[in-house]
Amino acid sequence: MAAGARHGTPRPALRLVGLDPAARYRDAATGAVHHASVLTGYGIAPELPTGDWSSTTLHLIRV
Repeated sequence: MAAGARHGTPRPALRLVGLDPAARYRDAATGAVHHASVLTGYGIAPELPTGDWSSTTLHLIRV
């Protein structure tokens, strides 16, 4: 995340690029299905642990 995500400021959504806009993707951990057009246009806000330098991995499977 950008440096602006520190000290309680809002985390911006992560916009994914290069996806087929007609495809859908399933989150392997939660089972949630996302449309690629939403992932590229609005993005996704992954759940991150608290604290600086936090990170997570998203495993999206095309369905």
